[in-house]
Amino acid sequence: MFVSLTRSFLLAVSCFVVLAGISPSALAISAAEYGVVLNLSGKQRMLTQKMSKEVTLVALGVDAEQNIKNLSATSDLCDRTLKGLRDGDAELGLPSTESKRIVRQLDKVDGIWAEFYPVIKDVIGSGAVTQDQLSLIAEKNLPLLKQMNKAVGLYEKDAKRTELRPHPGSQQRSTLPASSEC
Repeated sequence: MFVSLTRSFLLAVSCFVVLAGISPSALAISAAEYGVVLNLSGKQRMLTQKMSKEVTLVALGVDAEQNIKNLSATSDLCDRTLKGLRDGDAELGLPSTESKRIVRQLDKVDGIWAEFYPVIKDVIGSGAVTQDQLSLIAEKNLPLLKQMNKAVGLYEKDAKRTELRPHPGSQQRSTLPASSEC
């Protein structure tokens, strides 16, 4: 009898999780971890702008050596964080993203990043900026910013939907839903 009730209870909980659109792996995401996700995803927007500024300063010959070093550090952090938002990164405190809707948005960001980042790496490697490179950075800068901003908005919507209300110093666990398809 007890085993039958336990199975029934587990079946009911499993059905609730599936119907609510909650990924079982998402149940372990804490409010603190989600705070890191929101912070670092938002920071990505600033990093895209910072890289564009650093490339422009190199093109203008303004402290080019230092700006190449800055560009290298900025682009490495942006690339690592973008990968961490999708797949998780323990050192950055990022859990992997389970939401299909957010992953699709990150795919859009990745598509632009795949054109933007190689140019950044070429500038770092050569220590100089060509007119074509400057033009591509200028062309891709705003779309990259806008698509990353959309991803941040989706993370924020998920945070609001889960009604995360972390208490300072709390070790309370919250859920991070795997958003339904758009």
